[in-house]
Amino acid sequence: MTTLANDQGDIYEAEESHIFGPLTDVTIGACTYDMIPIISIYHALEGYEERLNYLPEFGFAYINEMKDPGEAPFTYNFVAIEAAGRL
Repeated sequence: MTTLANDQGDIYEAEESHIFGPLTDVTIGACTYDMIPIISIYHALEGYEERLNYLPEFGFAYINEMKDPGEAPFTYNFVAIEAAGRL
């Protein structure tokens, strides 16, 4: 799909692919949440990938892995989800 990308204020069209997996669950800390895994591939960045976990209950996704082509993935380990308070 063609999207608009924002690279530090530089807006441009970019080709991306998004692959959605089946509904599963993820445990963070002592809680288990419904989760849909997503792989995002950024073709303008030579196939750079991000793996996200979408939590339908909260309506947001978070990055849990980043991977440059030919490199080992960098993985985040989350230990809790907490309310940020009013911004």
